[in-house]
Amino acid sequence: MEASLKTEAARNSAQPVARRVFLWSLGLVGPVAATAPNGLAVLFIVMGLAVIAGDPSARRLSGIPKVVALPMVGLLAWGYVTMLWAPDPALAAFTLTRLVLAVYAGLAIVSHALALDSAEIEQAERFFLAGYAAGLAILCAEIASQMVFGNGSSLFVQFIGPRAAIESFLNRSKTILSILLPLAISVGWRRHGPAAAAAIAAACLAVFVVGESLASAMGLVVAAGGAVAAVGLGSRLGVRLSAIGIVAMFMAAPFVARLPVLAELAQRHDITVSVYHRAAIWGFVAERIAERPFIGWGMEASRNIPNAHNTLREFTELLPLHPHNAPLQYWLELGAVGAILAAAIAAALALRTGGSLARRVAVMPTFLTAVFVACISYGLWQGWWYSSLWIIGTLATIVGRGAERSTGTPG
Repeated sequence: MEASLKTEAARNSAQPVARRVFLWSLGLVGPVAATAPNGLAVLFIVMGLAVIAGDPSARRLSGIPKVVALPMVGLLAWGYVTMLWAPDPALAAFTLTRLVLAVYAGLAIVSHALALDSAEIEQAERFFLAGYAAGLAILCAEIASQMVFGNGSSLFVQFIGPRAAIESFLNRSKTILSILLPLAISVGWRRHGPAAAAAIAAACLAVFVVGESLASAMGLVVAAGGAVAAVGLGSRLGVRLSAIGIVAMFMAAPFVARLPVLAELAQRHDITVSVYHRAAIWGFVAERIAERPFIGWGMEASRNIPNAHNTLREFTELLPLHPHNAPLQYWLELGAVGAILAAAIAAALALRTGGSLARRVAVMPTFLTAVFVACISYGLWQGWWYSSLWIIGTLATIVGRGAERSTGTPG
């Protein structure tokens, strides 16, 4: 009896600790994204361990819709099946093991977010907004220092490292913050009024249009379009069109990649321009998909596809590590089976972006911007990237519920 009471007391004490770690982590998303975006993987691990250890309900994945979870399980299972013909089964097994752990941790974190009450949602939103503002301030300080002292002596060069490395992670920083922008504007508007929301938008515009990050600059356009769609189309029509559009995009990706206009871009001599290089990558990937359209080349095959390391010019490979396009990577590695399962996951998520107008204008643009970035930039199995997506999904869950409650609709 005494032992069971001690166990129960330990569980009760663990839950507040898990909640505090969860809230502090939300406050760190902005600063970590600004200064060390790869560190979002570490933040994700901390959040996952905290909620799994301290929240039994999250450990059981309570509240997670089966329509989202089951296709994820199916996709992972199919990934293991493709190891039978994957070029590097050991690498495939390692990647899949990491993904299984990440999916479980991500679902647990979202489950934890779904259990927050009104006061805890408000706390979480305040932590997130404070961190987001801090991240923006850091990037603004870096850009100001570039203007004053030059790129070679900027703030980040003094404290972080060489300019070449900084440019790479600055692009990642801006991309993550651009995806999170609709959520930050939503919280800023509801908590501090339209002036705060306008200030956030203006600061983001100043930060994102400077530099070479096409993903973040274009992300602003996609987010704005998503907000307009959320307002103009209504809840049911908007989410249905989003789901249908995403499924169509997944299914059409290998055919679109072989369009003549992309083939023409791929022939441009200045292949260092990212658009031209992407066109060459996608055309090559589409050809390889056509060779094994149904079952794909196997998990992590992007690194070992025949002729992938042929060079278009010096130091520019035909397929550098991954296709820089999520639908094409699913098709290439996991075939039509994997692409259909991935499309089912994306469609299920799209259908959950509806609700009140306040919720739609926060969640739908965030989702669409994340999908857009996934279609032009990072590899599916990059740990920092899928960790970032889980964190973004968690924040979208929280902010969406906060927006619903602000309009009197149950979240």
